Amino acid sequence: MPRAVSLLDPAPFAPYNPRMDWTLLAIVDADFVPEDALERSIAAAARGGATWIQVRAKALATGDFVRYARVAARAAKTAGVPFLINDRVDVALAVEADGVHLGEEDLPVAEARKLLGPGKRIGRTARDPETARRAEAEGADYLGVGPQFGSTTKPALVPLAEGRTEEIRRAVSLPLVGIGGIDPSNAREAAKRGLDGIATISALFASGDPEDAARRLVRAFREGREA
Repeated sequence: MPRAVSLLDPAPFAPYNPRMDWTLLAIVDADFVPEDALERSIAAAARGGATWIQVRAKALATGDFVRYARVAARAAKTAGVPFLINDRVDVALAVEADGVHLGEEDLPVAEARKLLGPGKRIGRTARDPETARRAEAEGADYLGVGPQFGSTTKPALVPLAEGRTEEIRRAVSLPLVGIGGIDPSNAREAAKRGLDGIATISALFASGDPEDAARRLVRAFREGREA
């Protein structure tokens, strides 16, 4: 008889890995996109080719974050793209998000999986092969890898050393999503590092035209993958 699964097990659920297009993650940050522009901004990014959305609001109180995320959730569902919440498992649960992305100081992947269950995507930031392997063992579905380039959103973070993304690629079988300073001018280069997708905030939502920016990002990234 198979052993019953216990919530005390370190990784009680298998990773959630249905078919997913990781190409372009549009990170909707409350510092860049005010609530009254959320729906049209997400719609524009999706029309341009954004394949999934992540909602980020580090400065908002919990109640305000939930309200903001609900607007984003409605827009993402209308556009037909999955949406995740950055950092906050509680907010992801409150708005019935498709998953959560966890940073270095957030809940461990295994603990988030206990709370979210088997049908949600969980991502983890990984800047070195050891962290990547640990996240994979705990049941992460994908890894956010970066900064790939200098980032205006997180200027204190130094870009990964040359070859580091490729080392992480060799260490795990999970999808890798590059983040940090990616824009249409360097998305092609990022793709050549073995990434399955790219994520961006300012290149989309500080551009003045998220639809056009998304289209150019997707085109450049796919050209890099095919080169």
